[in-house]
Amino acid sequence: MPSSSTHPSHLPSSFSLSSQRIPPPKPKPNLKETKKEKVHRAHARGGDDVRDARAGGHGAVPARQGGRVGAVGYFEDDPEGISEFMTREAENKWRTRLLRKGTIEDALVEFNRQVDDAARAFQITALISIQLALGGRGRGQTQSDSLLRVSVSVDDGKAGDVEAEAAEFTSSPVSLTPSMSFTEVRQAEISEMDDISQRTLSDEFVLVSESVQAQEEHEQELFDSITRAVPAAELEPALEELLDHRGFRRYTQADVHLKGRTRLRSGPGKGGWWAGTSRARVDGRSVIVKTFEGARGEMMKKWVRDVKVLQNVYHPNLPQMVGYSDEETPTPFILLANFQMRLPQAMILDLVENASLASCAVALLRLYRDTLDAALYVQTQLGLDDNKTQDYVENTTYVIDGEGKVIMGLPPPEIANWVSWRNYGLAHSIREIYMRILPNRGNPSAPHEIVRDDSLELQQKISHLSVLIRALLPDDANATRLSAQLSDILDNDEDDTDLSLQQLRLTALSARPPLMWGGGTVPAFHYHIGDLGYIPEGKTLKEMCVVGNVVEEGLVRFDVVESATGWQGSWERGFRAKQDLQPFPAPFNAHGWAVVVPPATEQDVQVVHDTTLVSPAEGWRFLLQHGRSLAEKHGVKPEDLILGTDQQFKIRDFRFGAHNRPGFGHQAHTNMHQPHMHMNSFHAQQMQPRIFYLFTSPEKEHEPYWSETPVHLPLPAGTERPQLRSQCAPSVGWNHGYLSYVQLHREDFIVSPKRRLKSY
Repeated sequence: MPSSSTHPSHLPSSFSLSSQRIPPPKPKPNLKETKKEKVHRAHARGGDDVRDARAGGHGAVPARQGGRVGAVGYFEDDPEGISEFMTREAENKWRTRLLRKGTIEDALVEFNRQVDDAARAFQITALISIQLALGGRGRGQTQSDSLLRVSVSVDDGKAGDVEAEAAEFTSSPVSLTPSMSFTEVRQAEISEMDDISQRTLSDEFVLVSESVQAQEEHEQELFDSITRAVPAAELEPALEELLDHRGFRRYTQADVHLKGRTRLRSGPGKGGWWAGTSRARVDGRSVIVKTFEGARGEMMKKWVRDVKVLQNVYHPNLPQMVGYSDEETPTPFILLANFQMRLPQAMILDLVENASLASCAVALLRLYRDTLDAALYVQTQLGLDDNKTQDYVENTTYVIDGEGKVIMGLPPPEIANWVSWRNYGLAHSIREIYMRILPNRGNPSAPHEIVRDDSLELQQKISHLSVLIRALLPDDANATRLSAQLSDILDNDEDDTDLSLQQLRLTALSARPPLMWGGGTVPAFHYHIGDLGYIPEGKTLKEMCVVGNVVEEGLVRFDVVESATGWQGSWERGFRAKQDLQPFPAPFNAHGWAVVVPPATEQDVQVVHDTTLVSPAEGWRFLLQHGRSLAEKHGVKPEDLILGTDQQFKIRDFRFGAHNRPGFGHQAHTNMHQPHMHMNSFHAQQMQPRIFYLFTSPEKEHEPYWSETPVHLPLPAGTERPQLRSQCAPSVGWNHGYLSYVQLHREDFIVSPKRRLKSY
């Protein structure tokens, strides 16, 4: 029989006989280890290596090379992995680690605050329960029924009963005055080892009941005090309702990588709702981040309010929200769709400097239309009335995106508490907004006068734009008709390059009575309606060079109207008193004015004679049609032609002063009170007010004069008038004129053959 040796004859067969892994016995710490034991330990170690290799899927025993050097190479992957991990952690920015640390600290602070709020809420809830329990007790309770037991839990977690003795309700034949006292409140059946639990509730709270009639009012006051003491009680339900609403994604501060602030800065009239916004990248895309700063409670209210509004509005001219912060973020924020941002004033100034006048007008009309459409949308979505909608429009902030489209911000939360009244509507509010963003705030000046540091050409462009926009933008009186014209201008043709200024001007002339240019004073009777001229370079309107009169030459026939107005004024006790005068007709195209002069007073009378066109638009249309040919005839530029359409003749400073003479019933130049003296009938007659008559005329040959009778006596020019018999000193001041005129822009004479606007 073959020998059955317990030791294998060679190494490979010993490995093949192993059917399971048996860990080798742990060698005893024997310093005198025999050679046989060393061999067994080496065989066991080799078997472990082979099994590990086969378990890893290598299928073959790895060749051990170099003894210990090979073993080190076999395990070098682990140190390399450790090195890569440490290198990756070292490459992380310290700012990221600091942000994580700050987030954790803020979360701990917030958690502690919530714990404190919960404790206060529990205490106040217990008080409410006590108040409601005692409020429902009947008036006929006995003293034995006045003991109140409320189950509470103390700090050691054991339940106990709090007993409160309430005094019996007392009744009066006049009024019901229930009273309760919590001066003696003891705690029963609670472990005496807890010193804190031995305190009476009277050390913490004092409750006083109210009458039955005031119970509801008291409960409301108690609820308000709870809200002030525990702001989280008011905010948490709103947050829970908000967070999982409409599927908007929530982000943390670590998800947002800021790239810098926008150009809009905070301050009155600067950035408004958009102030403090920043640009950032979230999930690989650019967004605008609006953060909310300030006190925690107020900050969260503003954040919740803006998120709720943006969840319910989807309009191209309103902010588009793409997400918002979660409830654990210390500084809440809102993520908005990214766009280029600038103020409307910057866009208008850029257009005035670089674009045509027609393009500027069309851009402003488009801004008006989009703003009106967005305001009506917000009114419908949020259920606002007309006054709140106007509050929103007038107090929000407007920005312009890269495509020239207006984006309206949200109004400040304070307008919810405003109560406003207006005598104008929404169309007028939006119209005034865009008139105020013009460089001259919608107040045009004469084209030939430089009132800014800009060039004359830029000043003329701004003035013409103001006149044009004031006529084209709808208001409450003509919103329906002008809205149809506005739609025709903006909607029928997307390409506005072929829309000429002349076509816009004609549309504006049909919309409302146009404005006319006016300058300073001119010599009286120097110009007439229909005068055609130009102002030489460096001169003023007083020095206008007249080349002809289109009415006298028969080129046009204007319907004119003449009017006369007057008023008198005086200083009474430091205040200016003013009274209108009514004229009466007199022969030879004259007007009479009855002026009442009280004794010892000085009256200032002013009279204006005005001759103007019945329809000022006729002057604009005439110059649009014939300006080019008339300019060629007289050798001037068509935009330099001036057509007089209104001539005013004003007579000023007719001071009719009554001298303060002793015979007139008053002491001169004294403030001391004089004793009342009995006067005779002659002095009493002089103390009565006197009536004098002033006669004026728009004719150059007529000179104004004063009279004591209402009968006009025409006398040749230069003839001395008779002196007044009354003890008064009349005087005639100087007269001067005003001229209103029409003057076009050079773009008015560039006609586009492609586009025609409808006539309304």
